[in-house]
Amino acid sequence: MSTSGLFLLIALSFGVIVFILWPLIGAMAVDQPAPDRDRAAPPSALAALRTDHAAIVASLRDLDFDFQTGKLAESDYRQQREMLVARGVATLQQIDTLESDAIETAVAVKRAARPSVISASDDPIEAAIAAKRKRKSTVR
Repeated sequence: MSTSGLFLLIALSFGVIVFILWPLIGAMAVDQPAPDRDRAAPPSALAALRTDHAAIVASLRDLDFDFQTGKLAESDYRQQREMLVARGVATLQQIDTLESDAIETAVAVKRAARPSVISASDDPIEAAIAAKRKRKSTVR
């Protein structure tokens, strides 16, 4: 065997050994323990609702595509679409409720910190709350 052949064999063998042992070498180099999935913080309700809404929108997109390509009958399409739209509306209403509650809590904290009388024209947050309350009263 020639010198260049021997050198090529050694280099190739070294590369294969490093490739095989790389996961073990990397695991030993990391001093941090693997994250414990049981101790992970649960996602907030608002984030879960937003994720659900995004999934519903994606499902609607897929359903529309399936109908346009002829994979679904019109009766099945209409029924599934109505169900998904109703779920989407309910999810958006829950998101709105949680966001409104968060706003109301923030306002209560701000009012408690500054108990003086604040008019809607003086504070943009108060103006936004007044507008939201006005919209709610006209909807009901």
